[in-house]
Amino acid sequence: MKDYYAILGLPCTASAAEIDAAFRSLAKKHHPDLHPQDRQSLELFKLVAEAHEVLSNAAKRRHYDRAQQQRRASRPKPFFSTGLCEPTSRQMPSAELLDLEARLPLTPEEARWGTTIEFKLTYPITCPQCGGNVQLDCPICGSKGTQLQSEYLTLQLPPGLADGDVLRVPAHGRYSAASSTRGDLRVIVQVRPRW
Repeated sequence: MKDYYAILGLPCTASAAEIDAAFRSLAKKHHPDLHPQDRQSLELFKLVAEAHEVLSNAAKRRHYDRAQQQRRASRPKPFFSTGLCEPTSRQMPSAELLDLEARLPLTPEEARWGTTIEFKLTYPITCPQCGGNVQLDCPICGSKGTQLQSEYLTLQLPPGLADGDVLRVPAHGRYSAASSTRGDLRVIVQVRPRW
């Protein structure tokens, strides 16, 4: 099922006015008159119009929302394990050292039409008990200096994604207590066919 909210770049709580505004903006951007030879823009224009037709009609929207809820309830949450992005240079800004990277497998349909993905993000953090000092006998982290921390995220993916595209999610990377800042999450799209 196509995710009409993701296609319009809106949350599922969007108002009728927000839906109309998003439709007008995207329809203007992908209008066939502006891109007469661009087949992808034509497909996106049709998709935006289809999303607006459903979401701007109260009865159709209620039916669509119920179907989406049933689909998500029956779909297991995928698990994506993430690792720290290794620095490539000593001159790399310190904020980059806090970034996390996750690989997101999508079907060709999900990449083309957009979708909403719910996943569990797991990453290492400095142990709050020993402060990362592996020399101490820490009962919390077992003297490893780090712990695994998890959180659930929901991403609304736009249509037209390709294999290798990188989506940046601000302030969902590693947290630095020293600077009270948090890095970003870089999501790398991997388009894989259904088998």
